[in-house]
Amino acid sequence: MAEENIALVTPQKGKKWDENHECIADHTVGKKMHIVFLPREAQPDQQVRVRLQEIRPDGRGNMMYRGLPAPVEYIERWRDNGDGTASRVTISRDWLMEEREEGVIEPRPLEKREGEPLTPEITYSVVWGGNSLEDSVIVETSSRCYPQQIEVVKDNTIVWTTESYRKEEMGKKTFHLTRLSLIASTLRSSRLAVLYTPDMAVSVRVGYEKDSVQREHTHDTTWAEMPAWWQAEHEAQYPLCLCGRYRIETQADGYPKCEKCRAEETCVRCSKKPVKVKNFSGRLICTVCEPYEEREAMIERSFPVSKREEIANIAKKLLAGEALPRETGEVILAATLDHITDESRRNSILRIQKEYPWYYFCEDGVYGSRFPRETLELLTYLPLSSGNALVEMVAWTIECDKGSMRVEDSFFAQNFYQQTQIAGKTETPTFSEAGLNKAIVAEKIRGNERDRKDSVRRYAKLAQALGEHDKRIETIRERLNADAQNYSRALQEIATIEQFLYSIQTGEIWPAVRISRHTGRHSSLTVWAITDDGSLLEESSNSDKNTAAFGDIPTSTLIVGWGYGSQESRCSESWRIERRPGEKENRWETKPGDYRPVTAKQVETLNRLRGEHTKYFSAGEELGWDTRTWKQVTVTTEASQYLVGQEATDHEEMLARMPLDISEWFVESSESEWERVYTVHHRPCGSSRPKGDDELRWIEAAVKAEEGKTPSRAVAEIARDLAEVARLTKGAKGGHGTIRLEKRHGRYPWQKRRENLLNMLHGIEEYEVIDRIMELRIGSDLDAVIVGAMAWLDSRRLSVVSPTRKTADPATEATVANEPAEGVTDKPSEKAGVVFTYLGKIGGHLRFRCGCAFTDALTKTEAQNLGDKGSVEITCPGCGKNGIVKKGDA
Repeated sequence: MAEENIALVTPQKGKKWDENHECIADHTVGKKMHIVFLPREAQPDQQVRVRLQEIRPDGRGNMMYRGLPAPVEYIERWRDNGDGTASRVTISRDWLMEEREEGVIEPRPLEKREGEPLTPEITYSVVWGGNSLEDSVIVETSSRCYPQQIEVVKDNTIVWTTESYRKEEMGKKTFHLTRLSLIASTLRSSRLAVLYTPDMAVSVRVGYEKDSVQREHTHDTTWAEMPAWWQAEHEAQYPLCLCGRYRIETQADGYPKCEKCRAEETCVRCSKKPVKVKNFSGRLICTVCEPYEEREAMIERSFPVSKREEIANIAKKLLAGEALPRETGEVILAATLDHITDESRRNSILRIQKEYPWYYFCEDGVYGSRFPRETLELLTYLPLSSGNALVEMVAWTIECDKGSMRVEDSFFAQNFYQQTQIAGKTETPTFSEAGLNKAIVAEKIRGNERDRKDSVRRYAKLAQALGEHDKRIETIRERLNADAQNYSRALQEIATIEQFLYSIQTGEIWPAVRISRHTGRHSSLTVWAITDDGSLLEESSNSDKNTAAFGDIPTSTLIVGWGYGSQESRCSESWRIERRPGEKENRWETKPGDYRPVTAKQVETLNRLRGEHTKYFSAGEELGWDTRTWKQVTVTTEASQYLVGQEATDHEEMLARMPLDISEWFVESSESEWERVYTVHHRPCGSSRPKGDDELRWIEAAVKAEEGKTPSRAVAEIARDLAEVARLTKGAKGGHGTIRLEKRHGRYPWQKRRENLLNMLHGIEEYEVIDRIMELRIGSDLDAVIVGAMAWLDSRRLSVVSPTRKTADPATEATVANEPAEGVTDKPSEKAGVVFTYLGKIGGHLRFRCGCAFTDALTKTEAQNLGDKGSVEITCPGCGKNGIVKKGDA
């Protein structure tokens, strides 16, 4: 037999309820809903149990059912009998859900039991001491609870429920109270009441220390349970007012009465009563007068009488000027900017200076203000004002920001003066203490007309004298074209420049001093400017690696430089006076009477600097410097390129000991019109050598002895030049450092002759040169070496031989000497009868020999032109004739 389809449904009125009073119901299975037609006995909204019988599918394909009364069902329930027992009964339920008891099955008594113990519970109790907090303790009690359970009938079943708990105490701990405070409670909200009732709720927070940790506990009680000593303390904290109506709570303003009395006081500022007041240092002020009282106190603190007098004085100054309304003032301002040629710049300045309600043309400039003359007259009495009048007048002068006196400014309408005096509103001053720093009567927008014309006139003169592009002139021009139009500042700058020019004309100042760091044989010169009091001036920011700049300095300054270098195989160190005190900017215009004496302080500083700065030499006291005579002092060594043999070795050993203490070496000194030269030789002090006239006679004798042996004109010219050198050096105590010859074609003739000799010596066997020099017995004097060696070479008629082609066979020496060296060609180039012979690359240079036996090398430019153009025209330095060297010759 198939299982019956029983469903529990809720009847609803169908469409034909009014006709047949039959209900229908919805039965949902999954996502499908089926309609069920119920018997007539089913009533709407009362649940029924029916057996579903299929009828047919509806239009959506869902089956329709007819509900037939379901069979009676039987259930069992527990029932409480009310006498400590419960019975299990059988209940029958029909299809209309109506139930009926069928019989009792099993009566039994309800049982009791003790449940499992709960988590230990900790409780606190406060035990108040009789005299103070120190006598009070808090007791911490630990206990365990056991639930007492019984059986009860609930929802037709028997369940266990907890009826009560049995507590079992485990232990107690006592802690002393350390603090006590009242927290939110009825007492706190009613603390100002005259009487406290015994049952008034009190909540306090007590503190105690447990395990070295501060802990707190909230204790809820009543006023009657609080100890008497705490009640006395609380009542003393809130004493009863003399009026007997309220208690007094300490106020921040120090008012000594209760709040009911405060609301019935009289304001001492406006005399209103009764009114609620606030205590200001013993003065009772109402809420209306409170802002005035506070700001008057601010004024007394941060705006003293002296500042108020400044405001009054400015008002008096404006009243002394001419007051013009906005429209007229703007026309005059536009007409007095004719010194600015740029129209856009003029318009920009006018935009800043426009929009002021009033303009005041005063002695020191033009001012813009919001105040008319009548208001300014009131402000002249500001130092004498007090009370509300003082506060309001100060509030008039408080500006929100700079420029807010202009009508177009967003803060213009927010000013207290604009709101109360112009708009007619009733406002209360609200400025802060910081706002007192912005008190202003008028804004100065430009200087006066007299200063403007004067500055423009004097600027034009300076521009003509210094030029439009001078930086100082540009600065003044920018000042005259600036937004501020500060003519007095421009006049100050003009006066400074005029005084500066006057100082230059009178010789008091050197303008824009710049000293080159590259002078003579030295580079990277260190420069100092020593004032007349011995102090040093710092270089300006315009200095660089090539120039030391000091700006504008007094002509009493001594400018010196120190440099060192190694040129022409000499190590030299020089101290040089770049400018003496009193010297003209153009030194050639300086007259003897223009110089000023060097002060003792300057000499002291100069000597200190000479001791602190040294490179090659440690100068002793014997190397003095007469700053009145010599402009430069130089300490130098001999030229190492002119030394050979033992002398070269001694010279190198001396240089290895740098810096040299010149007191240990042989020093020769010489002087010229402007310089003192100390030459340090490689011989220690005490060694002998010819000096003075003896040395000169030795050189002249060597020259004369060799002149007769000179077979060629070139060597004869060399001898004559060297004789001239000897004559020019007569009486000198130095060496070659004092030779002064006329410079031709970029070098001295005697220097060219020396180079020519060195070129010729380059191809000779080294030992032959050394032997010949020693044979001549002329020491280290190069002039005599040149004369003797040239005569010897010419007498031997030796040709130049490359150092790479040496031979020790005397039989073949002459042949080798007359053969050309490797890379040497005898192919000549001719022009005007002059033949140049290419000798090859010797000593890193392309060298040619003229028919007069003079040898020369091409310069870098000549060698470049030869490579680019294929030929170059040169001049023989020996005979002075011209010739052409072709690229094929090389």
